[in-house]
Order: sequence, then structure tokens, then C-alpha cells
Amino acid sequence: FCHDYMHGILQGTAPVVLYHTLQAISLRGFDAWDFLAQYLQHFHFPHAWKCSHLASLLTKKKVDKYRANQKVSALASEILALFPPVRHFIHTVVRDTCPDACQAFLTMADVVDQVHEGMQWRITTRASLLQAVERACSAFANSDFPVGMIRKWHWMLHLPDALQRYGHLPSCFTAERKHKSIGALATRLQRTRSYERDLLHQVLPMELSAMQERDLFPMEACLLGPKEASPKQLGTISLFLTGPCAAAAVSTSARLARGRHCHTKDVVVFTTDGRPQIAEVQLHVLLDGTAATLVQVWDVLSTEPEQRYAKCRVSQVTGLVPLQAILYPVAYIKTGQEARVLLPYQFNCRA
Repeated sequence: FCHDYMHGILQGTAPVVLYHTLQAISLRGFDAWDFLAQYLQHFHFPHAWKCSHLASLLTKKKVDKYRANQKVSALASEILALFPPVRHFIHTVVRDTCPDACQAFLTMADVVDQVHEGMQWRITTRASLLQAVERACSAFANSDFPVGMIRKWHWMLHLPDALQRYGHLPSCFTAERKHKSIGALATRLQRTRSYERDLLHQVLPMELSAMQERDLFPMEACLLGPKEASPKQLGTISLFLTGPCAAAAVSTSARLARGRHCHTKDVVVFTTDGRPQIAEVQLHVLLDGTAATLVQVWDVLSTEPEQRYAKCRVSQVTGLVPLQAILYPVAYIKTGQEARVLLPYQFNCRA
């Protein structure tokens, strides 16, 4: 038996803390809901996150619904996407407005980091998770929010022991995604007498066929849907080689080593000689069986480890880096040639 953090935290404690933090700030005379609705429109999120609609989650009609429910009613993936920019907003705009409420949010954000990013990068430990959960519970209790703790706060205390027992914290993200593929077939069925059987007859061969595909779960980074490079693209690639490029495959998207997707115009963190760098993706390339990415490297002016962001300057330096060297895409705000990049948990806690 093990608690699922997707439902326990991302659909349980985190939306409650998010709502009451923003509501507490708004009651102090600063309309956090309206400000964030505009603030989020300045962020650029990784293409794979599908976050272009985030600002619409903070419209007046939605906020009225949140007030009725006493929590932010959103998908788990939307809560994950909301927490980094809201944390940046709290650190840089309203940290001193409601210190107790802000502390409740920031400690909950640490829990979210550990159970999601920390687990994917194998850097969360029982001790670090237990400390984060206890701090989040204590901060919520001291925040003067007009609600008490629900059972899911207690459930969080079970997660450190589950991590020690099983070595991993499972989530239901994959199971929830399967609803979409099965639901797409189910909505087209008209005969209800043998509804379940007919649906099973369609789902089973589809799944068996998918499982027979070669390299269904590749362990290395690879291009998605590569196509033959155009003469113009070959000329661009040749600029970074010792000689002319006769043939290459290119793609606008790629799968990274840990399964995430990376698209052109995404800003990513990559490593060379163990040193993390930040760059904007221009194109993914396959040369003689080797996958690489054409990037525009940004100059990192400074980093704020505790506040999880870096100040960067957009440079004109471009080059090819191994696709395997790209770690993950990140969210950012860009104003002219200056940018602020939101750094995930694993940036400062690399294994």
C-alpha cells in the first residue's frame, strides 16, 4: 500500500495552499489574482507543458469558483505548472506582504519539488522529504488560514516511509493519460448492449500492436519524426562542422534521455564538462547516427539558488551540442535581451 502523490498533493494539499495564499495576499489590498492573470502571460513555457492557457485559470469567473470550493480547481499538471511562476511572484513581488501565508506556499512548493522533480532525478531521500513535509504542515498550521487540515496533510507524512520501503513514489499520471486513449474509442461506440466487450476488443489489439513497436521506450535521447534536411538547413549545419554537410536529418522536437520532450524555441539547461548552461533550441539534427541540437547559448549573469531563478543575457553565440547533454526545458520571462529563467529543484540538487 502506498499513497499516490498526484492525488494526495497535486489534487489535495497543494491547490488548497495555493488558493489560501493568493487569497490572503488579496485581502491585504494587493489583488494577486488579477496581477497573476497578467503576469503569467509574460512567461514562456516549454512547448510540451501545453501551458498557453494558464492565465485563463485566473479569470474572475474561475476565481469565484475557487472561493466557493476553497481551493484552486485545476488539473494536477496545471498545478505543477502554476507553482514555479507563483513562487517567483512571491519571492520578487510580495514576499513581505503576508510572511506566514507566503511561507506556507513556499514550504508546500518544496514538497511538490521533492515528490515530483526530486523523484525523477533520484535526489529525494527519506530525510529530505520528511523534513519538507513537516515544515509544510507546520507552516500551514501557523498561517492563520480560515480552514483546518484535511486528511491529505496526514497522508503526506506517510510518503517518506513509503519512499524508504519501495525506493520510489508512484503517481497516477500514466494511468490518467490512459483514460484519453481509451475514452477516444469509447465515445465512438454506439451499441450499448455489449459496450464493455466491444471496447475491450478495440483496446486490446491496439495496446498489443503498440507494445510490438521497436524502440517503444528508447533509453537514449532521440529525434521525433526526423525529416531530410533542406539545402538551407544543410548550409546552416555546415557552419559548425569542419567541412560541408552532405546529408542530415532534422526535427523540431526530440525526446530527452529521461523521457521529456524538447522543441524548437524551448529554453533548456544542458551540461558541458559538468557545468550547467542555458540555451535556446534552434533545431535538432541527426548526423551520421549522432543526435545533436543547434542552440543559441545565453550568458548566465547570476543565479539565485534559494529563489530558483537565473538572470541571463541573450547572446548571439550559437553552436551544436549533443542531444544527450540537454537535461530539461525550463520556463522563462524575456524582456529585450534580458531574461529570467526559472530553475527547477534538480538544478541546485544534482545527483
